[in-house]
Amino acid sequence: TNRERVTAHTGPGTCGGACHGTIINPIGFAFENFDAIGQERSMDNGKPIDTTGEYEFTDGFKTFSGAPELLELLAESPQAHACYSSKLAEFALGRDLAEADRPLVLELEKTSMAMNSSIKQILLSIIQSPAFVMRAGGAQ
Repeated sequence: TNRERVTAHTGPGTCGGACHGTIINPIGFAFENFDAIGQERSMDNGKPIDTTGEYEFTDGFKTFSGAPELLELLAESPQAHACYSSKLAEFALGRDLAEADRPLVLELEKTSMAMNSSIKQILLSIIQSPAFVMRAGGAQ
């Protein structure tokens, strides 16, 4: 299966084991029941697909069986919301974050974690922030 091939190249005991084996692969394997064009499948090369895994969050390892369970874990994780918020802010601002951006990131985390929140609300928070509207420095 694809999972077996990927694990053989990047799993425990390989040079990619520390990164791929523990961080990247578990998330990818959760989506293994979708083929290259997004069609759902249950078999890979005549074998059942295994979408189970575990992921290490700051509060410990959490196990999941498939993408819906993984997404639920991520949706409930303050760590995931903090990471998402800071990466989105970096992208939107077009620069690395500075300590002065901390209040914005905390606001984004709060908005992201709120029930019934939407990406639209998060993006509005970014584009209405002084950090987005004004650039520090002078003319260059």
